[in-house]
Amino acid sequence: MTKLEIQALNFNMVPSIQNYTEKRLEKILRLYANNISSIRVNLSHETRSDANMVEIIVLLVGGKVLRNHTRSEDMYASIDVSSSNIDKQLNKQKKKLYSVKRQRGFDAAFDTATEEAYALIA
Repeated sequence: MTKLEIQALNFNMVPSIQNYTEKRLEKILRLYANNISSIRVNLSHETRSDANMVEIIVLLVGGKVLRNHTRSEDMYASIDVSSSNIDKQLNKQKKKLYSVKRQRGFDAAFDTATEEAYALIA
């Protein structure tokens, strides 16, 4: 089970923001559940610049860390942008993983076919 932790800094978390964050990350959790150890979301508000910041940190099973930081005036927009960027990063990691596995499988199949061909010749 993937651990999801949402933390609010410098403002009081309202249930609607927490529910919206969980809803946006639900797709990521469903698609990449086998590859993710934990997700941490830091929501904060800067009073000087009146900006809302969202930082999503994803810890993958192999120990790799994916991170995205977004700042805008609307908290919901920041959550949207940050979650879609994390989704893109996870998709890229998944493609890399399967590309390497497919290449290894192709090399192994090629080696066995070559050995069988040499056995027939000899």
